[in-house]
Amino acid sequence: MLLVKKTLQQNLQNNQETSHQASIHAALEFLEAQKTSSALSLSVYRVALEFGIANQTLRDAIKNGVPNCRGPFTILMAYEEKEIASYCLNMQQLGFGLTKEAVNMMVMQILSS
Repeated sequence: MLLVKKTLQQNLQNNQETSHQASIHAALEFLEAQKTSSALSLSVYRVALEFGIANQTLRDAIKNGVPNCRGPFTILMAYEEKEIASYCLNMQQLGFGLTKEAVNMMVMQILSS
């Protein structure tokens, strides 16, 4: 387990990735090092548990590589999201309640302009 923690710490210090991606990389490196080592081998489940990532995430990374981003793709651009957020905050400051319909209408107006 000392090797697991040491590998994770090195990877977190050396990489400028998110800690989640760094954990996946460190777990993959540990699994590769484990193949050549004669020490007691750990299961994929145990390695995922030690590195703080989901078991299926590690299995997917073994099969497909480390994902570049997490979550679904965004539809709106960053400036459009900021405009919608400022609209919502402005309406809140003015004392108006927001409904899903009103926000959706504002989104459509922003997208059409």
